[in-house]
Amino acid sequence: MDRVKRMNPHACEYHRRIEPCQWSRSHFSKWPKSDNITNNNVEVFNSCIKKMRKKSIITMPEEIRCYIMRILARNKKALVGYMGRITPVPQSRLEVEKRYSNHWRPFPMGDLAGNIFEIQCLSIKVSVDLGKKICSCRFWQLNGLPCRHACAALAYQNRRPEEYANNWLTVGAYNKRYEFLVQLVPSKEFWEKHGYTNILPPAYKRSGRRPTVKRNKMNDAPEPQPDPHRVK
Repeated sequence: MDRVKRMNPHACEYHRRIEPCQWSRSHFSKWPKSDNITNNNVEVFNSCIKKMRKKSIITMPEEIRCYIMRILARNKKALVGYMGRITPVPQSRLEVEKRYSNHWRPFPMGDLAGNIFEIQCLSIKVSVDLGKKICSCRFWQLNGLPCRHACAALAYQNRRPEEYANNWLTVGAYNKRYEFLVQLVPSKEFWEKHGYTNILPPAYKRSGRRPTVKRNKMNDAPEPQPDPHRVK
């Protein structure tokens, strides 16, 4: 922050008013296993059910239920026959880290288990602990994937980085998310009969007079302002 303050004091003051866990990687939570947490899924879902939300109280939940059922069935079939430990999106990101790991040189630090390494690239140095699955760059902790530094250490020991990915990113975890089913709701013809009075809509009484139409004054032209310098 001292460096930012020297470059731009206003930017430093702006960031001090915000919690570091919202903008600094050093304070991000390690629990989600994702460094890109947004509400895009919620916005996409709301846009998809925009027309459904205008339906009646019975039709709207039924259409939303059918929509969710189709989405779950489609996603469940997406990875049928896929060969690999982790899902395609994390796998593609891991391939990028494996490619950039060629620029880093691992040096064992001499621990008994042989899991701690010092990774160097020119003047930059980071530490990696394969046993604890951590790296000082925090990429591994935040994303659940071995970073380029960890990939360099794993290549030194002839190990596959895919085996060190977090279990949340595996195909087994993906299939477990979609193992449940959206149960069928019978249509109106198959509803269970009961002895209570049926719920009817309120009675509509039409007025005998002509209905009044309220004019929208927002579209009217603004009234001319009086000239204070003009004598009446």
